Amino acid sequence: MSARILVVEERKAPTSFCGYHLDAEGYDVETVAPRRRRRHAVKERVPDLIVLGGGGGTGCWPGLSGIELFRRLRGPETKRCRFILLIRAR
Repeated sequence: MSARILVVEERKAPTSFCGYHLDAEGYDVETVAPRRRRRHAVKERVPDLIVLGGGGGTGCWPGLSGIELFRRLRGPETKRCRFILLIRAR
C-alpha cells in the first residue's frame, strides 16, 4: 500500500505540478483547493503527508498565510500526519 498524500494548493489546477510528480512516483495523491474540501479530504481518510503549496509564505490563500492554514489543518485527526509547506522564492 502506497503512502497517501494530500496536496493543498491555492488554485485547483487540472494537473497539479506537485501532485503530478508524486503520482508518477506511485503515491496515492489527492489534490484539493476549495476551503470546504480541505477539511473534508482530511476527515474522509487521514493522509500520511500533507503538502501545502501554491504561493508564497503569506498571502497564498486569500486572508490566510501558509502557517495559519497549517494550524487550521493540524488537529487530533492529523496528529500522526507529516506536513510540508512549500514557499516560493522571490
